[in-house]
Amino acid sequence: MTFRPGQSGNPSGRPKGSRNKLTLKVVDRLEALGCNPIEGMARIAMDEKAELSLRAQMYKELAAQTRDLHERLDGKCQIAPH
Repeated sequence: MTFRPGQSGNPSGRPKGSRNKLTLKVVDRLEALGCNPIEGMARIAMDEKAELSLRAQMYKELAAQTRDLHERLDGKCQIAPH
């Protein structure tokens, strides 16, 4: 099959933002274990006894996750009050 200039792959393929099979398996496994990696990273980041470099890395990872989530939600992220 020949594609027109500027077109490649399957134009009617998987919708943008949908998860692949491996991601879904990982999410299911983490849920089965009762593990929330975001919560775990936040706990490490806020732990004053943890090494500073580890805490910094956790904040960096959390910022990236937050940015990705915000982009997927198209800027419509609302934070629930405590």
